[in-house]
Amino acid sequence: MTSQPSPPRGRALARAVGAICLLALLLEPAGASASRSQETIFDATSALFAASPAERKARLNELDSLGVDTVRIVLGWRSVAPSPGRSRRPAGFNPADPRDYPRGAFASLDAIVRGAAVRRMRVLLAPSSPFPDWATRSGRSRLADPIPAELRRLFAALGRRYSGHFRPSQGAASPLPRIRRWSALNEPNQAIFLRPQYRRGRPYSPRLYRRLFLAAQKGLARAGHGNDLLLIGETAPSGGRTGVDPIPFLRGVLCLDASFRRRPGCAPIRAHGWAHHPYSLGLAPFRSSPNPGLVNLAEIGRLHTALRRAAAARATSRRLPVYITEYGVQTRPDRRFGVSLARQVVYLAASEFLAWRDPRIRSYAQYLLHDDPPHFEFSFTTGLRLNSGRAKPSRRSFPITMLVRRVGRRSVRIWGHVRPDQGPFPVEVRQRTGPGPSAMLRRLRTDRRGYFSFRSRYRAGRRWSAESRLPGGRSLAGPYVGALRF
Repeated sequence: MTSQPSPPRGRALARAVGAICLLALLLEPAGASASRSQETIFDATSALFAASPAERKARLNELDSLGVDTVRIVLGWRSVAPSPGRSRRPAGFNPADPRDYPRGAFASLDAIVRGAAVRRMRVLLAPSSPFPDWATRSGRSRLADPIPAELRRLFAALGRRYSGHFRPSQGAASPLPRIRRWSALNEPNQAIFLRPQYRRGRPYSPRLYRRLFLAAQKGLARAGHGNDLLLIGETAPSGGRTGVDPIPFLRGVLCLDASFRRRPGCAPIRAHGWAHHPYSLGLAPFRSSPNPGLVNLAEIGRLHTALRRAAAARATSRRLPVYITEYGVQTRPDRRFGVSLARQVVYLAASEFLAWRDPRIRSYAQYLLHDDPPHFEFSFTTGLRLNSGRAKPSRRSFPITMLVRRVGRRSVRIWGHVRPDQGPFPVEVRQRTGPGPSAMLRRLRTDRRGYFSFRSRYRAGRRWSAESRLPGGRSLAGPYVGALRF
């Protein structure tokens, strides 16, 4: 999902994870099925691209302080292309040569890539629509019928630019850092990003996207990135009224019929994972949607099943795990889908827990640092800050996530994640009932990845909070939260 197709947009969470090893009497053992390799992806495309150098530095510092592993950047193809409104590619321009692009076209992206590398954060680059007109078959479209060969050249240019050896100018003190993580297009099952979605009443975007993905893969390989991590899909949770829902889209991309039989002549797809955006707009993350085609976190098992069946049909070279590369919880002032700022805190915690306990999910993501401006056609208010910059309670809870989950009538499971840096970390969990003073519930240490879990008694009206002091002396203190039952 995104606010509008024109500017480069993005989104994004969770770090390498493991089974929890905590004291048997004090802590609840972690389930054997919990993820062991989860990372935190944060999409702050709009916050970083539109920023001044000083703002960009401050926002990258903020992402680093939040414990972000990977910064996802959605790069609008049109935003870096020369003469994007012309029907023909400019004479003499070679889209595969990074030096042929207009001067300054990649200045913001270069600064983001350098800034992330300095802070030891990875970059996941997702070149996407809108397209330059000359890169479409009609020569007059921003979204429809992109030419795969042109996309191949774009990916080759980006691969060469971010090879680890490329200097953007003769005076550059050092080459640009290498990018090793890629994804092809953003939400191609939505008509606001790729058209046509249907032809003669049948899904067409999956077939088109397959050609585009293979072209992108070939471009990266030609630029020396054939072994880099490359994700396929980047699917929206639903196709909406004009797009293709995720499971039919997946089948079409992988040349599978409704019974998951592979069509003759389709080679298996090689990719490192299927990227998905499991939003639950207007719903708790653990609630299924009345829309049967929507795949949110509660329905993510259907995506796992589809990927398992695809691998069994040899439509993929191996069974693909799921990467959540964009996710968030919509808040007020969105009156249709938004929840309260306090509810966003507990829904984000529940979302991360659902992703963490699923070993087939390799990443958790947060989309937006700042809410979109209210004048957008659809304003995403999933940020950790309001559009004004004022921090929401989720800004405090993100680096020290905690979920309190009802288990039975008289107990709760308290699960949490101290995100920045590497653990173990000391944690104090406090509790209070009503507005009165708080009391210490438990002092503990996380595992080395920052996770903790234990059981405690439930009492109506009780709320809990977690605090931690990091090795450098920085203190984290999350807001008080109530218990959820799911």
